[in-house]
Amino acid sequence: MKNITLLVLAILFLNGCSKKIDENPTPISGETLLTQNAAELNKLIVPMQHEPLNLSDAELAYFDDLKSAQIIGLGEATHGSKEFFQMKHRLFKYFVEHFNHKVFAFEMDFSESLIFDEYLQTGNGDIEKLMKEKMYFWTWNTSEVKDLLVWMKDYNIGKSSKERLHIYGVDCQTFRYNVPELIKRVSVIDAKMGQEISNLLTDLNVDKFEGKKANILLVNELIKNNKASLTLKSSSTEYDFIEHIADIIVQTETDLTSNNQENRDLFMAENTIWLKKHTAYPMSVWAHNAHIKNTESSNASDRMMGYHINNKLQGGYSTIGFSFAEGSVTAVDSESNKLGYYNFGINSFTGYSNELLSKAKTPNFFYKTAIVYRNAGLHTYFDNTPFYQIGAVFYAKPMTPDVKVYVPLLEVNYNYVIHINKTTNSDNYWLRK
Repeated sequence: MKNITLLVLAILFLNGCSKKIDENPTPISGETLLTQNAAELNKLIVPMQHEPLNLSDAELAYFDDLKSAQIIGLGEATHGSKEFFQMKHRLFKYFVEHFNHKVFAFEMDFSESLIFDEYLQTGNGDIEKLMKEKMYFWTWNTSEVKDLLVWMKDYNIGKSSKERLHIYGVDCQTFRYNVPELIKRVSVIDAKMGQEISNLLTDLNVDKFEGKKANILLVNELIKNNKASLTLKSSSTEYDFIEHIADIIVQTETDLTSNNQENRDLFMAENTIWLKKHTAYPMSVWAHNAHIKNTESSNASDRMMGYHINNKLQGGYSTIGFSFAEGSVTAVDSESNKLGYYNFGINSFTGYSNELLSKAKTPNFFYKTAIVYRNAGLHTYFDNTPFYQIGAVFYAKPMTPDVKVYVPLLEVNYNYVIHINKTTNSDNYWLRK
């Protein structure tokens, strides 16, 4: 049963990380061309002098062009790499201290995130135990994410309410926490209405949704029709939270029944914008490379969360993508369906742009895509060569480069790219003995 659950979760993430495009150029390869391109790339990259968590403020000042962004998307080329998670931790710390970020929006459900935000605000409880018992997806159930949450909690000590950091979810993949959270909040204000909602949404809290669409829409209408009453008995802030959770439940039903990635990314963007409207400060978003990218495409199916965020903000959105070339990863094996630690060989990415990045003069580095793309040779190479990344699934069989699946590392998608040549699997609590 657990293997089936893992496979379902893996498919959900994989759908979010493999999008198709119409063009199908031939990948550029050849050792000579790689050597020439690597020499050009070496002129434009900034070597990382330290491990991610030890990077100095002086080194991270390279990202200061992002200071004016309202929302910064922080990606990852896999859902299970230690260095990607640690790098996002360090960047968020820098953004908090220098860009005044107050919210870290996560690729998790909203009501689930409230459990962990309470820990950030109060410091109560054993965070590792809380993660093991309450965190829904294995992807974030790691010691690296725990370290981030502990840092955020410690930062909040002695701070005023306006200065405190928050974690909020922007995803819409499960009813598990949103339904009981909605019932609880409404019941505190209006016990009769809370019971009515509970009756209408029976079983949704355990992810049973077939035949419940009409009830879900009735609940949403009931809440919005009683906005004045609910607000009067509580507050405008509390009502906004209630309405938002009700909207996410509608999103979840739509996402689960349509199995359309477009819907999920649009909803994630809407939820991110909702958060932005409720904070006076800029914020960071944690999600996969595929979600944060700002694809400007005439094809709606290619538009991901980043595109919709930028479109709704009319600018003010920036992104940092991640890449790698070898190492270990936490993932679900495509053949056994088992969650585990798996290895990419040193030659796994022949024919992918990861191969060029692996030939740079330094193993770990940053670069601004706008600068790299001014080089005509590199521009042509990156535009025509597939970029390899995975979601939650590891594929052990040899991979054939294909730009229809492994979309090129385009300049429009990311303002910056961080390359960690050899990654290490995340320290996952589900796999701890």
